[in-house]
Amino acid sequence: MAQPVAPPQNFLAGMVIPVFQPQNVANITNQEWDDYRLEVQNWEQNELGLLAAENPPAAQAAFPAKPNHWDANPQNATTRHQASMYIVQWMYGARAQTMAVTNQNALNAAQAALVAANAGVVAAQQAAQNPPNLQQLVQALQALVPAQPQAPPPAPLRVKVATPKPFTGNPSQVRAFLRDCETYFAFNPMTPEQRALFALQLFEGDTIHWKTT
Repeated sequence: MAQPVAPPQNFLAGMVIPVFQPQNVANITNQEWDDYRLEVQNWEQNELGLLAAENPPAAQAAFPAKPNHWDANPQNATTRHQASMYIVQWMYGARAQTMAVTNQNALNAAQAALVAANAGVVAAQQAAQNPPNLQQLVQALQALVPAQPQAPPPAPLRVKVATPKPFTGNPSQVRAFLRDCETYFAFNPMTPEQRALFALQLFEGDTIHWKTT
């Protein structure tokens, strides 16, 4: 009967490699030998399944051929023991090949994740180094409310709404500032020039010099 032998810790978590250990080494029964050959076959199918899940094209190519001593299916005790030793060596070699494919896939995935993370960092740095300028803000403000071809009514109804918070030039505040201005203009219609002048009064901090740009 074959007894399982634990593989080295750096091997994949697959089926344990079976080792042939009959009850009587001088008189190996055919049942014991057939059972062991079936265990080896099951181990091979499981290992190929692990490899195919990682890299189907490499499932067959990465597996070494079985030793001739095994394929010959010896019938006497001595040659069966020899064949069992050769097949154990083959199974460890085959598992090493499986590890190589799996580890390469893991390395490729890690490298792809690193490239994506670096791209995100570069994009964030570029955004911080290139904040929106005055012209871009004015254009965005003018686009919030379409310009009317006719002149605005002489005395538009003014609704009391909160004045947008001052804009200090922080890129992360641009969207919130434009949204607050859009709400304010919706209740207080203005011409494009009036909207730009209104927004300029809310510039503070690093954006004060924009007023004279």
